[in-house]
Amino acid sequence: LKDIVKSLADRFNSIVIATGEEDFVSNGRDVMSIRGGSRMLRNITGSGCIAGSVISAVLGTKGDPLVASITGLIAFKLSAKRAEEKSNGPGSFRMHLFDELSLIKGEDIMEEGELRIWT
Repeated sequence: LKDIVKSLADRFNSIVIATGEEDFVSNGRDVMSIRGGSRMLRNITGSGCIAGSVISAVLGTKGDPLVASITGLIAFKLSAKRAEEKSNGPGSFRMHLFDELSLIKGEDIMEEGELRIWT
């Protein structure tokens, strides 16, 4: 999957993201992968839309699409992990996910993010 993401990013001169248990992000030159998150994301609709919204919000402050994509995905995955620890099912998971997204801090992303860089 990482080769496909890299190839598409290079071909379209864009940032390409593939999400899943391990997310892949590429600018066509490098590929980054982000692990973590929660299996509960499979049980709610709109999780990809939420991740995209988080990335867009970060892009508004960072300006660099690659940095925004990585930062947004790490924030989303950390929030999902924390939400799962507090939830009893999909309904409470969704509620806790939004709560955790509002509480995430830059230090959390730097200290707890599971980022790997492939060159």
